[in-house]
Amino acid sequence: MTFAERYISKARELMPHQDELQKIDPSINDPLVIDELIFAKGEYLGGMAAVILAILKQEAVDQSCTKIS
Repeated sequence: MTFAERYISKARELMPHQDELQKIDPSINDPLVIDELIFAKGEYLGGMAAVILAILKQEAVDQSCTKIS
């Protein structure tokens, strides 16, 4: 699963009414590209995208810590 696919899934879960957050190429695998694309749509959407990206990052850290334990 690409990073964009995980991002889109989380955006649908958290903000289902914000279609603009979900309109990105699902093949993107770079969170910085996602951030730039969404921020280009507006500061409000960019802020929401930044939060979603931070949640995904924390989930990845939590998963890796669980695997180590």
